[in-house]
Amino acid sequence: MKKFLGNREVKKEILNFNVHSISKSSIKSVEKLLTDKPQSFHKDKIYRVSVAAAPLATWVKATLEHATLMRTVSPLENELDVANKAMIIGQQRLNECENELKNVNDKVSVLKQDFGNRTREAESYRIEFKKTDSRLSSAKIVFESLSSKC
Repeated sequence: MKKFLGNREVKKEILNFNVHSISKSSIKSVEKLLTDKPQSFHKDKIYRVSVAAAPLATWVKATLEHATLMRTVSPLENELDVANKAMIIGQQRLNECENELKNVNDKVSVLKQDFGNRTREAESYRIEFKKTDSRLSSAKIVFESLSSKC
């Protein structure tokens, strides 16, 4: 322990320690040690032996809890990543569909406007046809009147 704590890089190693790298067997070994020798990790008793080891013991317990939680949380994080990727793909597809829908709505709007124009044009032709038909009827009457006098 003195050799470990005497290492100049120990603080850096502790700060950069990767909790994900702790194996299941290491977790079980430390849990067994904590269960078998709980007094060895009690803060007050460690302070009597080594002031430097007491915070390290607290760190070991906290790291063990963190590693145990990470074993539970990691699969959930992976599921979350998969769900987020699926959501991003779904959002992209939704955006594509919304753009396609906007294009279709724009075309429908143009077609409605064209339909309205053509309907008005057809109505004007119908009115013009009625006028022409009325004139033709009047002309027939006049023609028949003139024919009967001759």
